Amino acid sequence: MRNIDVPGKINIGIVDDHKLIRQALRKIFDGRYNIIFEAENGKVMIEQFRQLTPIGLPQTVILDINMPEMNGYETMTWLNNNYPDINVLVLTMNVNEDSMLEMLKSGAKGYLSKDAEIEEIFSSISKINMGLSHFPLLSMNSMIHEIRKAHTSNDMTIGKEPEKITQRELEIIKLMATDLTYQQIADKLFLTTRTIDNYRMKLFEKFNVKTRVTLVLFAIKNGLISVDNII
Repeated sequence: MRNIDVPGKINIGIVDDHKLIRQALRKIFDGRYNIIFEAENGKVMIEQFRQLTPIGLPQTVILDINMPEMNGYETMTWLNNNYPDINVLVLTMNVNEDSMLEMLKSGAKGYLSKDAEIEEIFSSISKINMGLSHFPLLSMNSMIHEIRKAHTSNDMTIGKEPEKITQRELEIIKLMATDLTYQQIADKLFLTTRTIDNYRMKLFEKFNVKTRVTLVLFAIKNGLISVDNII
């Protein structure tokens, strides 16, 4: 079942094996977003995609993890391989760092517990559709640990060839490799958060990456910063 499209609203697909959850999300989202499709697992979602025209594709997919036939990890991989521009918000009861990191590495833009407040779900959808990531349950320390593992295993094939980088950009990357929030980075450099956001987006575009973690990985891979200096 599909809602009537409302111009200017975000198109959303819901993938969850519990019908009650899908119905609840549809009711919560009604009037705020266009619900393009519902699916009980990744396999059904792929069938739904085959029926959609390019103009009718969702901008955001709300994705559960524990599903029969094709689970959330497999579905996330398929989406990232076939529709990397679609923003995926994982909404699940799997609140553990291994799941979060796996989804982050697979291309998810956000990750929330099903216990999250409705307003936080709305806020997350807005953020990921503005090009931001939203992993409030995952500490930067855990991401840094993942960076160290990737560096050790040489699994750092991300980004593109390094371009010229300014001293200010390098300074910001070094701070992004710490546990500081963007607001704290702005305060430390005596800049506004808007200025930091502008730098962040330019760096993402310059090096063809989509998240803070992959930007730091790219910087380490290309010798812009040292993994030994990450705290």
